[in-house]
Amino acid sequence: MDQFDSLLDLEEQFYQRGVAQGLPHGHLHGLFEGRELGRDSSWTLWEEIGYIQGMALVWKRILALQGTDSGRAVQSLDQILALAAAFPTSNDSSSLDPSAGDSGAADQQGHGGIDIAAQLSTLRTKYRTVCATLGARPRMAVSSGTDQNGSAAAAAAGAAGEGQAEAARAASLSI
Repeated sequence: MDQFDSLLDLEEQFYQRGVAQGLPHGHLHGLFEGRELGRDSSWTLWEEIGYIQGMALVWKRILALQGTDSGRAVQSLDQILALAAAFPTSNDSSSLDPSAGDSGAADQQGHGGIDIAAQLSTLRTKYRTVCATLGARPRMAVSSGTDQNGSAAAAAAGAAGEGQAEAARAASLSI
C-alpha cells in the first residue's frame, strides 16, 4: 500500500501547484487591469471636470465684461474654480501596501485620505447652482467617443458645438 499513497494525494498536489502558480499570475493581471480601468475612468472624470472648469471660466469672463463682478454667481464660480484646482491629479498606486488588506476606506477616499466622490459631488452641485443662478441649462459633456451612427468626428463636432452654444447662451444673459 505504501507505493499507492502518493497516488491518493495526487489531486491535492496538483491543486497546491495550481494555486502556487495561479495566485501570483492573477495578482499581476489584476494589477494591470485595475490600472487600465483607472486610467480610462480618470480620462472620463477629467473631461467632465475640464468642461465644468471651462464653463466657469467663460461665465466669469462674461460677467466681468458685463460689469457684474459681485454677487452669488461670481462667488459660486470662484468656488467651482477652487474645487477644480484642488482636485487630485495623481494617484501613486505603487505606494499602496497590498498586504494591508481591503479596508474599504481606500476605495472611498483614495490615497491620501481625499474623498474624491464627495469632492466631485460638491463640484457638480456648484455647477448646477451656477446654472440655476444664470438661467442656463446644465449640460454635462459625455465622453462616448462616437455618436449613435458611429462617427467619432460627428460626436466631437457635436460636443464642441454644444459648448459653443452654451457659451453663446451665457453671453446673452443679463444679470
